[in-house]
Amino acid sequence: MEQRCQSSGLKAQVRTVGLSLIELNTVLVEEREREIRQIVQSISDLNEIFRDLAGMVVEQGTVLDRIDFNVEQALRQDRGRTEAAAEG
Repeated sequence: MEQRCQSSGLKAQVRTVGLSLIELNTVLVEEREREIRQIVQSISDLNEIFRDLAGMVVEQGTVLDRIDFNVEQALRQDRGRTEAAAEG
């Protein structure tokens, strides 16, 4: 009888340890899940930043094209005036 009591006490301890491990694993899984969600959110934020940056690069390219065009026009006009002054 005493051996049965010890055996059932041991089984209860094993069950308690088993439940504790399950609870610990559950907490660890939930923490990992939170961290994964944070990573997903960070990647989403980074994606948005890169999209914004791509838009800015396109806008800057357009501005640079306009500047280049205006500089070329100014050079042509200046050459024309220089040639006219030299002839005149």
